[in-house]
Amino acid sequence: MSDDTLKHINSLVPSVAQKAYRLVLAARQAGIPMVLTSGRRSTLQQFGLWARGRFTSGRVVTNTITRSRHLSGRAFDFLVVGFHPDRYSGLYTAIGRAGERLGLQWGGRWRTLKDKVHFQG
Repeated sequence: MSDDTLKHINSLVPSVAQKAYRLVLAARQAGIPMVLTSGRRSTLQQFGLWARGRFTSGRVVTNTITRSRHLSGRAFDFLVVGFHPDRYSGLYTAIGRAGERLGLQWGGRWRTLKDKVHFQG
């Protein structure tokens, strides 16, 4: 497991950290190299993401500043690395379902602004 992934896991509250760790291990055992790209965020970091697509270039990636579970260490984002982009959708769905089985809420199920790389607990 990469140092960055462990750093992000360690930034989470213990109950979510445990599930994130189990999810990364399960994905890797299934041959899916999953890494965490974000865990707990500061309000300033969250505001910077919220500003994307609104005040800075890029697409909108979040609808919240102060209600994000990243602020309390109850959310994390991930990526799958090393696969052709055509396979990503199925891999993210598989990881999403695995996370849900662990008791996490997967952003890929949201009605608006689906966030396939996000989990919260």
